Order: sequence, then structure tokens, then C-alpha cells
Amino acid sequence: MQKSLDAVLPLALRDAERARLLVESLARNLIGLNRLWVVCPDPDVAQIRTILASEALPFELHVEPERNIVPEFALKIRMSGWFRQQLIKLASFEHVTEGLYLTLDADVLCTRRVTVAELIGDGRGACVSFPDETFRYWYERIEQVLRIRIPKGQGCHNVTPALLHTGGMRSLADAIDEKLARGQYSRGLRGLKQRWWLHQTRGDARYAPWRVFLSAARPWTEYALYFSFLEHSGLFDRFHVHAEQCIYDNDLSLWHADEKQIPAEWNPAPAFAGQGPPWFLVAQSNTGISAEAYRERLVPLLRGTEHMPTNN
Repeated sequence: MQKSLDAVLPLALRDAERARLLVESLARNLIGLNRLWVVCPDPDVAQIRTILASEALPFELHVEPERNIVPEFALKIRMSGWFRQQLIKLASFEHVTEGLYLTLDADVLCTRRVTVAELIGDGRGACVSFPDETFRYWYERIEQVLRIRIPKGQGCHNVTPALLHTGGMRSLADAIDEKLARGQYSRGLRGLKQRWWLHQTRGDARYAPWRVFLSAARPWTEYALYFSFLEHSGLFDRFHVHAEQCIYDNDLSLWHADEKQIPAEWNPAPAFAGQGPPWFLVAQSNTGISAEAYRERLVPLLRGTEHMPTNN
């Protein structure tokens, strides 16, 4: 049975202040976390390490240059920061403790006390499928990338924070390598790009074919890719369970906001009260709301200095 858990946080320097609140929340509420991998652009390692450093952390804070996790970032493959973060989350399976690992973003908080044992259950990560078809295009892209058929009407899988499994990721990486051995590239322009970059990197041990394959296959989204592969290949039940509730509070998270201000009606307090899942909250950075505004609103709740109703 898995006894320890690593977490992975891809981080840009501009989001380091948001990440400070996340790190504090993990230190307060996630009991038994082994190591937090903070993966950032190589030039920013020292500065991010300084911003996040704390002598009181109950887990190891490990700041890692992103090219150590995804050497393919050194290639001239056009990748946005959002896409790079997705690939980091997947590629980190080769570095974290074996078993489940937790993927995070800087705008996530751990709001309730939770032990690693509670989070990982029987060693298979919880995954929720929502009936919402708004993001069907995510899955149409995965069909093009992996050349598989994904049934319509299945909805979409949960997003960050999420639990991935090193065994599930190894299966995905091996399956992509097998596709390449058979000459099965992605459809369309993606396949042409893959052929080119795989030819350019052939024989260079720094570059893994499966990572090159995905680097040249954008756009895709990490959880749609990972969970759809496991379901299609019949491996899902080995590494995950279909859950009714996310590990994050989907209803109380702030996903959208007008005028870059915290909406007056947003009340995240119930997320910090009570026990059991959901244990995390998302305060989206793409709302344009500043890290300072979020800290002012959320720190009193995190530190228990504001009354928190117990009902959800």
C-alpha cells in the first residue's frame, strides 16, 4: 500500500506569490505530504526557491528546472506556457515517488485537513466525469492525437488539482512508443510535425520519443488525454476509481469574474469548514484578480480567524 505522496506544481515566476498561499495551505492541511516538486523555467529557480522558502514546512520543497523534467523544451517547438505546464504534470511521473501523485496549479488551496491515506484511498486515484459537453472539443483533439475513438456524451473529466498514477502514465508512455514503433503518428499536421521532430532527435538520449510525440501534437489537454487513454485501453480500473465527488470543491471555486474583482456574492467560507472531501479550492488566476486580493480574502479563512459556517 502506498504510504507517501508527492505533489507537482508547474510554476511561472509571475505566479510565485499565488503559490505562497498554496504552499501555506499544504503545510497546514495536507498531512503526510512527502515532497512538493516545484517545476519552473531554468533561469527562475533561485528566485522562486527564495520566494517559497520556509523553515517550518513539514514536507520537502524541491524546486526543479523544467528542462530536467521535459528536456524537449530546449527544442524549437512552439509551446505556450499553459501547454508546457500540462506536459510537466505528465512527464513528472518519471521523477516522483511511485504510485499516485498530486498535480497542482498556483491558484489551488488545500482548505481542509486531509491525510495522505484519505486522499489516496486504496491506492487508486479518484476521478470524476462531469456530464457537461462544453469541452467536447478537448476529446475531439485527443481522438486526433492518439487515433482512438471516444464516445460522445461521456462528458469531461475533472481538472487540477488531480491525482495521476505513475503506473498509468508509464502505460501511456509505453503505448505511444509502441505506436511510433509501428509508424502510427497523429492525424494531420500533428503527424507531420512529429515525424520531423522525431527525426531531428533520433539517437539523442536526452529526448524521449513519447515526449517528442506529445510536444509536437498540441493542442491537447492533459487530463482528457490521460484518462481517455486509460479508459480506451481498459486500464482505468487498475489505477483509478470513478468517484461522485471531486477532491476540489467545484461549486465554491471561483472560475470566472467580471472586472478583475472578487464578486461580492462569492462565499468560499464553507470550503474551509467540516471534514471529508472536497479538500481543495480553486481561485482561478485567469480571472485577472490579483494575488494580493485573493490573499486578503482567503488567508483569514485558512488561518481560522474568520467564522466559517459548517454547512455546505
